[in-house]
Amino acid sequence: MRSDYAPADAVRGAVKKLHDAGVRVLGSVLTRYDMKKALKGSSYAYSYAYNYNYAYEKQKADVVEYGSAAMTDLHCHILPGIDDGAKDTAVSLELLRREYEDGVRNIAFTSHFNSERTTVEAFTAKRQAAFEQLTAALEGQPMQFDFKLGAEVFFSPGLCELDTRALCMGDTAYLLLEFPTTHKPHFIRQTLYQLQQQGIVPLIAHIERYPYVLEDPTLLYDWVAAGAYAQINAGALLEPKLCKKLCKFIQWGLVHVISTDTHSPDKRPPRMAQGVQQLEKLLGKETAARIVRNGDELFHDQELDAAILHQPKKFFGNVGLIQLVRRKLPGRRNTLPGQRILI
Repeated sequence: MRSDYAPADAVRGAVKKLHDAGVRVLGSVLTRYDMKKALKGSSYAYSYAYNYNYAYEKQKADVVEYGSAAMTDLHCHILPGIDDGAKDTAVSLELLRREYEDGVRNIAFTSHFNSERTTVEAFTAKRQAAFEQLTAALEGQPMQFDFKLGAEVFFSPGLCELDTRALCMGDTAYLLLEFPTTHKPHFIRQTLYQLQQQGIVPLIAHIERYPYVLEDPTLLYDWVAAGAYAQINAGALLEPKLCKKLCKFIQWGLVHVISTDTHSPDKRPPRMAQGVQQLEKLLGKETAARIVRNGDELFHDQELDAAILHQPKKFFGNVGLIQLVRRKLPGRRNTLPGQRILI
């Protein structure tokens, strides 16, 4: 059940009574409107509770909670039968159950889109049909999410000639952009710039999968300094050697969110809670909370806080120039002294 708006002390009292009555409370989430005010002392919240005998008896991992931010997955392939992700609604529901057990409450469905294989119109129609199929199957399930429809868009210099706004995550300005893993394509900087001129903010998908970025992180620095955001997969943080590099990227301000990129329960399961817990273990709770909060804010089309970028040298050399970049959504974005806009 869900409580109405209530002060935090009232929520805590209600939660205690629910526990005493044998009801399991998984967490409480601040509303989007009061999220910022909550950091200054406001204490309005939603509280969600589920009876022990009704929801997820098999849950073993603790739900990860970080203040007012809801755990958010901005990259997944859960929609049934549309790409190489979930093959049917049964698989989709299993993936959603695992996401829910991890504490994820916001999900952007980002099925693969390749402009060389389909049109925007054909893709969005197929995506909508898959979404309606999934939401129908979700009726009666003890899970509550906020969903948005997006796409994982394969890079092409011709993207700016398409209706890329229809591929953004719901009503946001954010576009999940995938690069080739075999080679660095031409015209990345020009395409990122042109997308931003159209009011679209690129979110670069799973940057750990690009060898040219791992070998030369100054590439990522240039893209982020020019206004793009970067995402890593939670599962990559569970690979020790790769995790070490990604932690450096995070410390340099070059990674903003983590997501699951889940495709199936066995080959690529969602591991959001494990990834966030690994972040907290290696970089501290403050950093983990910031990464979680970033995902929640992007999902709600909000600005991220000002970020300090540390410019790495090629092949993980010493860190060089430090720049302060203030994030603004298209139409409200200011360029600070020293920030480079690449053209």
